[in-house]
Amino acid sequence: MTETISSFYESVIELKKKYLPNAEIKIFYKRSDKISFRILIKEEFFIDVYRNTQTGRVDFTLIRYGTRIFEYDNSNGWHYHPVENPDTHIRCKELTVQEMFQNTLQIIKKCINLMFRNFNLCRVGIAHPTLLKVAEGLINIFYLILQKYVIQCISHRTCL
Repeated sequence: MTETISSFYESVIELKKKYLPNAEIKIFYKRSDKISFRILIKEEFFIDVYRNTQTGRVDFTLIRYGTRIFEYDNSNGWHYHPVENPDTHIRCKELTVQEMFQNTLQIIKKCINLMFRNFNLCRVGIAHPTLLKVAEGLINIFYLILQKYVIQCISHRTCL
């Protein structure tokens, strides 16, 4: 990746606008050679992004309730930290910003599917009561994503 900080940031912002239009951006710092910012989906569910053009470092981390649940980074070579075990490093090819973003969206979708499963278990009294709070938070995330698709459907007149 040889892009500038500005072009890197703009490419992430364009993807955010397309796939997570209701998410907010919080920039921690931006200099000519590095940037750190957050794509805030919900207060407790966000993507932290870091880029340093001097070192070539890239981090793209999905965090929920203060815990990393998935990440791409290139410290010691390109790898990702899978949802099943985020402390594990699995080697991978160098990814574009779009590939990292889209793969992270797939993880978000998996979280939503898990939320529905846990929510149904909570409703019938099988799961731990605190799962209900987690499920409710993920339902809100689902509605944000669903809203994007409904708006896109209406604006492109592709609704059935």
